[in-house]
Amino acid sequence: MPNQWTTAPEFTNFLNYIIEQTRNVEAPMIVQRMAREFKEKSGSTDTEKTFVLRLAIKILSFIISLFFRISRLRARIPTFAHIDTNTKVKLLFALN
Repeated sequence: MPNQWTTAPEFTNFLNYIIEQTRNVEAPMIVQRMAREFKEKSGSTDTEKTFVLRLAIKILSFIISLFFRISRLRARIPTFAHIDTNTKVKLLFALN
């Protein structure tokens, strides 16, 4: 599931669109306007709100997955024999 939002063609196309739109950006962009313009260009049948909501759900799912992966990693850091104690402390501090 975590990679689904990054590999689904609809989101890949949207990401490419965002990259293109932000090449020479000088001010923050309005997400709903960007979604509406993408929808018009791509011919998507989703409303802007639906598209943004689905995108947000995929991103949140990915972030939650990363959070749990980092939590599991953090719990295992003390057991890593190949990392010195100073580095372990820094990792635990940074990931806390």
